Amino acid sequence: GEISLFPSDTPPEWVPQRIHFVVPSTTSSFDWRNHSGRDWTTPVRDQDSCGSCWAFATVGSFEACINIYADSAEFDPDPSEQQLVSCDTMFGGCSGGSFAGRYLVNTGLFDDSCMPYVAYDQPCTSRCSDWQSRIKFKALAYYNVTGGADSAEIENIKEAVLTHPVYSSMRVYSDFLSYSGGVYEHVTGSYIGAHAVVIVGFNDTDSAWICKNSWDTTWGESGWFRIKYGNCGIGTYCRVIVPATRVEINSEYSQVYPHLGTYFIGFDSTLEFYAVSPVMGGGDTVFAFDCWNVSGKDDSTIDTTDVSLTIDFPTTITAQWDTVTGVPKVDVTLLTDPDGLTIKFARIPYTGDTTITWMAESTVTITTDSTQWIEGSDVVMRRYYFTGWDPDSPRTFSYELSDTSGADTFSASFSTDSTKFLLTFDSTPIKCEFIFSAAPITDPTITAPVSFWSDSGYSFFVSAENKNLIDSSWRFTHWEDSCTANLRTINTTGPDTFVAVLEKFFRFDVRNGGHGTVGVGSNVVDNLWVHEDSVGTLWVDSTLVRTSELYGFIFKGFVGTHPTSACTLTVTMDGPVYDTASWDSAAHIIAYSEHGTTWGTGWYVIDSIAVIGAQDTVVEGVDTFVFAGWIGIIFSATNPCTLVVDSGGTAFAVWDTVYLALRDSLGLKPRKEFLVFVSPNPFNSTVKIESDVGCEGLVVDVFDVLGKKVVTLAELNPKRERCAVTWSPSKSLPSGVYIADVHLPENPSIRQREILIYLK
Repeated sequence: GEISLFPSDTPPEWVPQRIHFVVPSTTSSFDWRNHSGRDWTTPVRDQDSCGSCWAFATVGSFEACINIYADSAEFDPDPSEQQLVSCDTMFGGCSGGSFAGRYLVNTGLFDDSCMPYVAYDQPCTSRCSDWQSRIKFKALAYYNVTGGADSAEIENIKEAVLTHPVYSSMRVYSDFLSYSGGVYEHVTGSYIGAHAVVIVGFNDTDSAWICKNSWDTTWGESGWFRIKYGNCGIGTYCRVIVPATRVEINSEYSQVYPHLGTYFIGFDSTLEFYAVSPVMGGGDTVFAFDCWNVSGKDDSTIDTTDVSLTIDFPTTITAQWDTVTGVPKVDVTLLTDPDGLTIKFARIPYTGDTTITWMAESTVTITTDSTQWIEGSDVVMRRYYFTGWDPDSPRTFSYELSDTSGADTFSASFSTDSTKFLLTFDSTPIKCEFIFSAAPITDPTITAPVSFWSDSGYSFFVSAENKNLIDSSWRFTHWEDSCTANLRTINTTGPDTFVAVLEKFFRFDVRNGGHGTVGVGSNVVDNLWVHEDSVGTLWVDSTLVRTSELYGFIFKGFVGTHPTSACTLTVTMDGPVYDTASWDSAAHIIAYSEHGTTWGTGWYVIDSIAVIGAQDTVVEGVDTFVFAGWIGIIFSATNPCTLVVDSGGTAFAVWDTVYLALRDSLGLKPRKEFLVFVSPNPFNSTVKIESDVGCEGLVVDVFDVLGKKVVTLAELNPKRERCAVTWSPSKSLPSGVYIADVHLPENPSIRQREILIYLK
């Protein structure tokens, strides 16, 4: 499946209305695939080559929550993932997205057959023609789960998983693609991108989450996988969604409440509904209420007009009516002062002066609210207080008419003493969210434009913000009246309009690839938001990162949105930037020689070709030295020496042939070579180094593989057949390979080198 990228999103916090299957937080393992002997999850699906993991993870967690809240593991709803890919304009379809809880709350999903999954960016207009009536699944709310890798955050996620399968992001590396089973933990491979999955359980024995993927059942453990807590960022970005249940109200006649249509309410919510009976027909006909037919998980028939019912499953409620003829009728007139206020006749609201046809000789109740608001203009509204019915009627809000045998008129009187003004909030160039504090509105978060009536002299705070796109974000910059503060105080002194101005920013996400430091301008970069059309220079602080004396990493280039091998890159922000610094493993080659000059010392990419060279002949005073080859990490005797770098280390130049011009002129025959014996080798405490002939002494310089002298050993004037020294390394000296440079004091130019292997 395709990997998609997505930004951080922070939805409003929400506390769920109902907690299902409460399990003690001390439980060490849990799995929604086998809870109470049933599988509450839905089948694994395949996102194919489309970067729609965000849609499948949103729907996957949502489906399972519907099963859980409906207390029906077999219900298995099948909402359309393609609807989110094609119709949720907040995100980028197959180019990537994020948790789509807001779309599920505001719009909801129709069934999959209305718009089957096609794995590409199909136009939203391709949905079925009756899609609006087929919206079967909506969310009541969604909320954030504080996640991360430390133990407290892991406990937070576990608490959430015990009641809801959880949407989670994670990072994907190339070794995850070949996962086939077991507990995954990233070991090797390059970073590919971000991904979204569903956490359905956990196991503390394995320290692992149990997750649902969207790469078909042929991948992983039949489409599922287990991953170590905190590995690859799993659990850092977690969301939980609370489903709503669908209620449909049907009736041949409209005098039922709630009104005819479809509603989404919280599972286990109490719904109150009633029918106004009778309904006036033509002539002497009326339609009398018979019963309610309730269909869902538990079908039932209810014969009372007023019903209070707990809804725990998608439900259809239908009112049935009987026809009655020969019923005498009368006209009843309702008056209000001032006109435009509301009186309810048999629960049916009527605004202003109204004449109603009703059954003669029947009892009916008329009511009015204690206070009502009526617009005096488009931007000013006045509040009216109920003062009583006509002078012959009681001053109660509810008044029962016990005899409607003849036409009659009933008047409600009101007085006023309060004013409200209309405040309007809008944004440019796109819609944003206004968050109000202590404002006279019911929803604390309103999407622009929004208007509401505020009392005269009322004060409150309002802020503007927007985070609504996957690859860019519109950010508040100032109010149109030049107020730059995002949070501003509103004091209602009259009608007014407030416009928040937003400008586009793009996500600038550049990773260091695990080594060194990456920055843009003077800033270190890691998921910044940068203003549109701004220009920045991307850089790495060093093209070489050492991890030890012999090993490190060499900068290779940037991969992602702007692939380049250069260590600096100028970027114009005309879209989101997702780049990662790429590094090659490297080894340090050190060439060491007592004579002349060497070349090729430096850092090389592993498995690349290195050329190590030394001078062929070196003349030092009267002495001439001829290069004979290398010892150490290089075993070729050619000059220059070409090798494939597979490890770091030191090469020592060997000079075997020495001409002593001065001694030749004096007739002296210098020794051109001698043999050296080392025993034991390898050694773990003491090693003996001796020559094969008698001499005036022996000098041994011991070097480590980096060319650093460790010790000088000497035996002078022994006057024995053989010269010898012993070496007992100190306890602080590490095990390893050392080089013994052996020469005779009477002729320092004649040297032999031996490799010593020290094992503790």
